[in-house]
Amino acid sequence: MSKQLLSGFARDDPERFPKLLGNSSDPKEAIEILADIPDGLESDLVSRLSPDIARRLLSELPDAIIIGWLSSCSADSARNILTRIDHERSASLVSGITDRLKRVGLQRLIRYPQGTTGNLASINVMTIRDSLPVSEIAESIQRQ
Repeated sequence: MSKQLLSGFARDDPERFPKLLGNSSDPKEAIEILADIPDGLESDLVSRLSPDIARRLLSELPDAIIIGWLSSCSADSARNILTRIDHERSASLVSGITDRLKRVGLQRLIRYPQGTTGNLASINVMTIRDSLPVSEIAESIQRQ
């Protein structure tokens, strides 16, 4: 598949694209595919992979790449990725995130064992004034 076609598929159909990655028997091939898709989509796509495939893929990736993904993706995608990495490596990766608020929030999440309520909780919390119009609330939620 051409790089342009892969990028378009990843951008236009993020629900089905992880299946393409999952069908790759070689993690290095999946990494090459991820390298060719638009920045910012990689972490979301990896977070949607089955746990086994994601573990295999993430075990092949250098820490710097995963830290970059964790730094730029949503908190929910970051949590999904971190639950597919052993606890010791997760802690090391999270400590490499430069955004203090994101780092501290993810450090709180990874303290809890996988599958527990504490681990599954979202770190995205919003306070909404009752005087705000619905349109502004919707915009705030979309920016999250």
